[in-house]
Amino acid sequence: MADNFVIEMIKGKKFVAPSKEALLEKIAGLEEDISGYEKQNMPQSQKDIIEICKSYIQSAKECMKSFLSHPHLIWNLLHRVDEHIILLVSPDELYVRAMNVRTAFDLTVTEKKVRENVLGEKGTLTIAIKDINEGKNIEKSKFLVKDALQYLNENVDTNYWILSMNTLMSVCSGALLGAFMVIFYLFYYQDLDVLSENPNLAPFAILGLMGGYLSNLITKENFLFVRGGPFWRYLLHNLVSRAIIGAFSATFIFLLAQSKWVFSINPVIEGSKGQPIPSTVLSINVDENVLVYVYIVIAIAAGFAGEKLLRNMIDGVLKRLEEKAAKTKETKAETTKTKETT
Repeated sequence: MADNFVIEMIKGKKFVAPSKEALLEKIAGLEEDISGYEKQNMPQSQKDIIEICKSYIQSAKECMKSFLSHPHLIWNLLHRVDEHIILLVSPDELYVRAMNVRTAFDLTVTEKKVRENVLGEKGTLTIAIKDINEGKNIEKSKFLVKDALQYLNENVDTNYWILSMNTLMSVCSGALLGAFMVIFYLFYYQDLDVLSENPNLAPFAILGLMGGYLSNLITKENFLFVRGGPFWRYLLHNLVSRAIIGAFSATFIFLLAQSKWVFSINPVIEGSKGQPIPSTVLSINVDENVLVYVYIVIAIAAGFAGEKLLRNMIDGVLKRLEEKAAKTKETKAETTKTKETT
């Protein structure tokens, strides 16, 4: 039966993805194990467990047959079969499986408290292995080993899901970054002179988007995993919200530079010295021939930094507003005092 399914899945295909090959091999191995246990004289409770395992395997097969397979779900289903098989094995095989679970648990799980509860001197798996070796509490030990294996599998499945989503995020961010690079090149980069003479917000918004997607690629932040949580909201937060923040940040920085209020970028004719503007906190003098490139670099950097840079700049604007308001208040007070004296 397993061989027929494997042949059906690869028939007529010159290439099968390694991930699908691993799933097919896993299904074939589990069905072989289940077939072996079926031939044994087992009580009804264990026969019921075999039926549960068959149900999980059948569900995994149906998922693989669909046009868009669901590898995360398939592995979850097959891991449930692994866990239930623990309840079917003989004491000798149970000891071997328990030792394998212990080794894998030690290599995979890093949470200190969990490791202590499972692998510690009085940990559940340690006690189960001791009892199995002494030939006592076998049924209880089976459930303890099963629980440890279930936690291990859930940990592996979670990490696999996060790795998969991180890769998906990088691929989508890279594709969108490439698309906006092409758009910017076709519509703006070919005519930078016009961009510098008559600047508008659209190209800087595009550069901010590019910076946002570049941030997704470079800054490593694991995709949030919440069991049963809103997956699409978090995906759109990374691919849409963060990019929009980057676009707004780039345009805001550009407008702030144009206003020459907090900082300014001043074009300087080659060979002359630029004069900093007294009213700005920071004045940057650049060769007028490269002014547009400076704006491009700043826009991408602003999109990359996004929220952090935007927050700092808005704080700077509010501080300047406060200073202006204080000066205006002092000026009015002095004017009033002068009038009263006169």
